[in-house]
Amino acid sequence: MKGVTPIRNHSSHFSRRLFTLILLPFWIFALQGCASKGDVRTTTQKKEISLQKVAVLPFQIVSPEDQTSNTVRCPLSGNLARSCSTPEGATDIIEDLFLERLKANSKLVIIPGDKTEGVYRRIWAESFKASLVHVIRKVGKELGVDGIAVGHIYCYRERKGYSYSVEKPASVSFELSLVRVSDGAIVWNSYFDRTQESLMENLLQIATFIKGGGKWVTVRQLSADGMDRMMETFPGFQ
Repeated sequence: MKGVTPIRNHSSHFSRRLFTLILLPFWIFALQGCASKGDVRTTTQKKEISLQKVAVLPFQIVSPEDQTSNTVRCPLSGNLARSCSTPEGATDIIEDLFLERLKANSKLVIIPGDKTEGVYRRIWAESFKASLVHVIRKVGKELGVDGIAVGHIYCYRERKGYSYSVEKPASVSFELSLVRVSDGAIVWNSYFDRTQESLMENLLQIATFIKGGGKWVTVRQLSADGMDRMMETFPGFQ
């Protein structure tokens, strides 16, 4: 009958879920020490990084010029990244996640994006054809900081469905960079890219599975998990 879901589908879903939960302790043991960090890519300058005061530029969305493409290039690092349609509010969410962790786990003096936006926009408008690094350094010198944190969001897609069943899972990709004002060097850069998959599809996502209570998480939850792991290597992060 049209519009009626056969009972066997629910039974099959329950059986797969029960099978997953029964084997979960064995998977946890087997995968301990395995890098579930394949979706985080970080580079850090090898020599010691000494920063005391850092400004955060307003995070920005980067979209492909060709709307048929799902790949973009970071305007700062030059790295290629996966992209998707991203709502404007995503910048505030990712920036807030970053600032929450930075303020709670660092002794750095932080100037947030809402305090730097005016200076950044003015200098950007005045710096015709100047590179982004040049603009960032000018902003940093005017603000009297040692470093500038920059965030770019490429994909921020909310799950379509519910915690127990989805048509489309949450998906996110974003990049964070820390620029030293004195020489314009990118002393730290980290990129996160993940679309949630079930354990049956990818056992290496077991950490997200556990944090999400065995459910399909929201894109904010997915982003928070990525931010936690990215910030493990942030200079001065404790």
